[in-house]
Amino acid sequence: MRRVLAALLGMLVVVTALVAPAHAAGVAPKGSVGIDVSYPQCGSVGPSMTGAFGVVGVTGGAAWTANPCLQAEAAQFPAALHLYVNTGWNAASPHATGTSPRVCAKGDALCRAYDYGYGAGRSALAVAAAAGVKARTWWLDVENGNTWSTVPAQNRASLQGEYDALRKGGVAVVGAYSTTAQWNGITGSWQNRWPSWGATVLSSASQAATYCTGHRFTGGQTWMIQFRGATYDGDVACAVGSVPSAPRSVVVTFPAAHAARATWATPASRGSAAVTGYQVRWTADAGRHWTAWAGTRLVRVLTRRGLVKGHAYTVQVRAVNVFGAGPVGARRFVQGR
Repeated sequence: MRRVLAALLGMLVVVTALVAPAHAAGVAPKGSVGIDVSYPQCGSVGPSMTGAFGVVGVTGGAAWTANPCLQAEAAQFPAALHLYVNTGWNAASPHATGTSPRVCAKGDALCRAYDYGYGAGRSALAVAAAAGVKARTWWLDVENGNTWSTVPAQNRASLQGEYDALRKGGVAVVGAYSTTAQWNGITGSWQNRWPSWGATVLSSASQAATYCTGHRFTGGQTWMIQFRGATYDGDVACAVGSVPSAPRSVVVTFPAAHAARATWATPASRGSAAVTGYQVRWTADAGRHWTAWAGTRLVRVLTRRGLVKGHAYTVQVRAVNVFGAGPVGARRFVQGR
């Protein structure tokens, strides 16, 4: 990761804080300190790379490149690993073909920028897969040192493309690493509510922790704040996130004999991060045991077979994000066919 100029320190604005309650979510508890080696530091891999969590760069300093020591660096953080990728938008790049995933009309710079970002995301996923590295949380680097257009809408399109590629590739949380000044200049003050990771030139975890409350550039919650370290930059985790509210409007229909189909609407609140899927379980009245929770990913429909006409059942549905499963939405019904 590039060092942030001291002049940028005063330009950060305040943030609502956030972090997951468990390492399994890819984030560390509030106040814990990790390190980041987002720019390849291949000669420094070893026991000194310690922290409650770690951020490791997939790319080698620019989009469409690879960190040659990704596997070795990632192995230093088995408890909680984040991954980081350089981004940008370069209309003159050979990767700016405008042919996939969208076929862009001539002169459609927004379309080409989206494809460029999407391709960069797919490239980063392939680099991580080749190294055998996985993480639930990835960060998009949004800094002036990357290549950008003078048109913020094109930069937003590229970032959205990369975000979409990572999410489609199975990444649970995608956030942005930047400062307020750089983010506003590059994206035109885009308020997309992604999780944010704030860059500073502060020199200690205690100083960085004071920026956990109030500083925001995406309009979303701040997961961590960076500070300078002797060998590696450090990061302090900011707070605890929330799960989604209960799915709404659970409805049961009977598509065939001895079958019931449950459908539901999205929760009123997704919580502190995007909904990554739903879980459903069924039970019969008269004290019969629950079925196991069955995941449906983002599909909001599930059919249960083998039910008995005239018997009463209940279906429960809950939404899941990176912080866990939310409260249940339920519907009791009598099997009609």
